[in-house]
Amino acid sequence: MIRELFINITILVCAYFVIHQLFKDINLSIYSSIKERIYYGIANGIVGLLLLLFHFPISTGIYIDLRYLPIVFAALYGGWASALIATIIVYSGRLLIYDEFHIQLLLVQLTLFVTAGFCAFIAIFKLRNWIKMLLMLTAVSITNLYIAYVITIQDKSVNILSLYRDYILAIWIGGGIGFYLISYLRRVSLFESKYRMIAENTSDFILVLNEQMRVTYCSPSCEKYLGYRLNDLNGEGQLIKTVHPDNQIMVVDALERKQAAKVQCRVRNKIGDWVYLEANIMPIYKRNSSIEGLVIISRDISERKQEEKLLIKSEKLSIVGELASGVAHEIRNPLTTLKGFLQFMKADFPDPMYADLMYSELERIELITNEFLMLAKPHLVHFQHNDLKSLLEQVLPLINSQAIMNDIEIITKIEPDLPLLFCEANQIKQVFINLLKNAIEAMPNGGIVKISIYRENSNEINISITDRGEGIAPERIPYLGQPFYSLKEKGTGLGLMVCSKIVKEHRGEMEFHSELGKGTSVDITFPLTTAE
Repeated sequence: MIRELFINITILVCAYFVIHQLFKDINLSIYSSIKERIYYGIANGIVGLLLLLFHFPISTGIYIDLRYLPIVFAALYGGWASALIATIIVYSGRLLIYDEFHIQLLLVQLTLFVTAGFCAFIAIFKLRNWIKMLLMLTAVSITNLYIAYVITIQDKSVNILSLYRDYILAIWIGGGIGFYLISYLRRVSLFESKYRMIAENTSDFILVLNEQMRVTYCSPSCEKYLGYRLNDLNGEGQLIKTVHPDNQIMVVDALERKQAAKVQCRVRNKIGDWVYLEANIMPIYKRNSSIEGLVIISRDISERKQEEKLLIKSEKLSIVGELASGVAHEIRNPLTTLKGFLQFMKADFPDPMYADLMYSELERIELITNEFLMLAKPHLVHFQHNDLKSLLEQVLPLINSQAIMNDIEIITKIEPDLPLLFCEANQIKQVFINLLKNAIEAMPNGGIVKISIYRENSNEINISITDRGEGIAPERIPYLGQPFYSLKEKGTGLGLMVCSKIVKEHRGEMEFHSELGKGTSVDITFPLTTAE
């Protein structure tokens, strides 16, 4: 008998491993949906049927197995619905599987429903599960007294005390093992679900690497924000290939040391853009304190890096502004005196060309000084609604002479019926002048400069100035507009810097698009706002 009961307990344990896999994503309780509890009852009923197949006889028509335990577990975790479904399945299976049928058998099997009722009643109380389990096993022990009594009536040769003792012992051992197993699996499942919920809903990128430094886990955020799935990263060296070449040595060194570390690096996403990441690397320890892998938790800091660049740029602007306010005014006064005396003394020069050369250089100094002043503390400006077409027409006569001298044709394409732009007229004209001068200087051998003013949507007005010069290398474009960064031999970088400052003060955006050998396009977008 002990051997058969041990087989029943083994089947019970194996069956609940399978049930756990089916229901591990559901935190099943007596308050779960009726559909989930019915499914759980069916699963427990099937376990009961499986235990029926491994029964063993102790008397004519009387068989022993652990069919009560699936009903107990169904009631404990699924309430009355699960218990009722499991009981019906087990009861029907007992009547259909075996040929013997008599009134005592029918009454014995009805104790299944009595047990299910007791267990379902116990399940509704707000007690700890282990207390409920003790009460339910006690209910099973009591109802089986009736079974023992029926067996005694039917076959007086059976040692009922020994039978009852061994059977109840098997019920309690099987119930205890099953309860411990289910409780343990439910706790593990609960922890897994919480960690999975955190990993699957965080914007941080979580990677797990094994001892061979291959990726074994990749959080969903990696695919959502970077475009990479696990099979994109788990090949040998695949992870490092996504890192920018300038950062690869640093990242490889941090991974090979297998120690806690924090690194910042650039990573290429699936569409080819570079993203700044801050990665925290943490080792995973085995029980013997050896390292079995690494966890890498990274977050996108591209916006933070951009803010740092803007802060540095702002500080540069502030320094230039202070320099302008402190120096430019001091330069203009003696500069005016020098220009006046140079004009007065021009007739005394042996060669007037020298005087003209000196005068042009003084004008260049004055131009740079004026650009410095534009970067000083904000001046009082008067915003009003202006027609961009009219502003451009006022600028073109100032530029045309330089364009003709350089064999350059200026073509304008202005969309009709454009709305007025709320702006400071002189500043917008300054933007036109600076950008057109840059376009002309980019084509020393002549060419075409195209100016377009149009609308892409109802909330914005767009300006595009395109030349057919030599173009700008892609790696240089991000630096345009920074102080003292210029592509011209004698340039100061202040012209584009002034343009950038004016566009931002008008809440607009300025972008550069260029291709080497084909030319450059400057695209400006201004929002259509009303007076504030």
